Amino acid sequence: MTDPKPSKLHTSNADELLIERARAIEGYANIERSLARIFGNLLGTTPQRAAIVFFRITSSHARNIILESLIEERFGSTYRNYWDGIPKTPTKGLFSLLKRLDQRRNEIVHWHTVVEMNMTPTGQFDRHHLSPPNFWAWTPEVQEIGPDELREFTAQADFVTRSLNMFDMFASGLLDKSSPEAARTWREIFQQPCIYPPPDTHPLSPNYAKPQTPPRPSEA
Repeated sequence: MTDPKPSKLHTSNADELLIERARAIEGYANIERSLARIFGNLLGTTPQRAAIVFFRITSSHARNIILESLIEERFGSTYRNYWDGIPKTPTKGLFSLLKRLDQRRNEIVHWHTVVEMNMTPTGQFDRHHLSPPNFWAWTPEVQEIGPDELREFTAQADFVTRSLNMFDMFASGLLDKSSPEAARTWREIFQQPCIYPPPDTHPLSPNYAKPQTPPRPSEA
């Protein structure tokens, strides 16, 4: 009696797409929470009162303009390069990165899941990705969003969130109280354009290695 032929596999990345999409949405929610804290700090009010106003701002464009105006009113041009980049150059700042994430977030939330069935020698693989709802008007210029793109979005959102948290700690004076050395480092960072991905010398880089404190003469 011969063994039955093994059935071909039928695999899919549907669960992977759903998980990464959820992580991406959570990553953007973390950005909004950090922005709300900065909003309250700049207005000199409590986080609770700031949230009442901040989360009523439904336009991300209006939100960014308000925050930009508050930062300039509080600090003048001291940290303009960090937030806005260097004028008349390709070097952008944190607001530019934030705007790209705002747009990408809308796509992640509103685009539909499309299934592409692929036959392979070992079976069928269903590849799920996000595409605009008006798929009939698809053009090669429209970039689909798959798990890899969602992971990149989440990584960028994490960097922006952590950057915002550090600016909030710095602007509120908490960082200077807890670590004057760290405050000096971040003061220098906030006076330079915010670049993503950050260089290895940036404290938020995954490749960052904290500089070693030179040994004292007696320990050398």
